[in-house]
Amino acid sequence: MFFTYNATMIFVGFLKGSYSNFFHHTFGIYDVGVPVIPTSMFLSLWFAKFHLEELLLPLKLATQFPIVYLTFRYGHTASALAGIMALSLTLVLMFNIIAWTYQYLLVVFLLIVGWLFHEGLQTSQPD
Repeated sequence: MFFTYNATMIFVGFLKGSYSNFFHHTFGIYDVGVPVIPTSMFLSLWFAKFHLEELLLPLKLATQFPIVYLTFRYGHTASALAGIMALSLTLVLMFNIIAWTYQYLLVVFLLIVGWLFHEGLQTSQPD
């Protein structure tokens, strides 16, 4: 019931607004001049500075192939899988068009989950 109410309110808010703004901000890219910040947490600003934005998607996909190998080779425990997922998400965010700082909180969460599973695995094994 709560989900239906929230979905209805979002839909009503969508109907009151502009469709073009919704689609632009959901599926589009930011075409305004964004300054390159050397300490930014993603690389897309550097690619935009040198007009290489079309390489972002292939690079994002290419970084996931080693992740698939790591998953099949080492992802047999929950702690290893959480670490591999954190690495995968970090690589995706590094080559994302726009990556906000709060998106890295999920990476931190995955690392904490992996650490907790690793600690639990060590305490449950006999010496």
